[in-house]
Amino acid sequence: MTGENGAGNGSEEENPYEGVLGDIPAEILELSESCRQFTLSAVGVELDYEVETLPLLDEYLRVAAAGLSDRPEARPVVTQAVAAYFGEVVRRRIDGFWRHREDPNDPWELCARRALLSMSPLGIVLEILERT
Repeated sequence: MTGENGAGNGSEEENPYEGVLGDIPAEILELSESCRQFTLSAVGVELDYEVETLPLLDEYLRVAAAGLSDRPEARPVVTQAVAAYFGEVVRRRIDGFWRHREDPNDPWELCARRALLSMSPLGIVLEILERT
């Protein structure tokens, strides 16, 4: 971490957002951070935006899905948070960017910079939930 003057403070702690904050819309950052907290509470492990954490995300989604039938009002928050975290993991691997249409009801899309690729992380999460 750096102080106000940009000098390091000697901390060895890594910043998971270092070098990527400019590409994360505030809404996606907030949702993905919520997902990290939800997962930590549910499965006891902190996600760090690495591909290796995706099985933990699957486990969280499995646990959360069981409780969503009792609390349908929580479904949009959980699904959007999981989609944001999943999308961030992918975005960092494909040199991608987030795109959102003008309609606030449209989901965020994840696009690649160097290939013709566009995907909906929320669509993927909703499909997984339908299968559980």
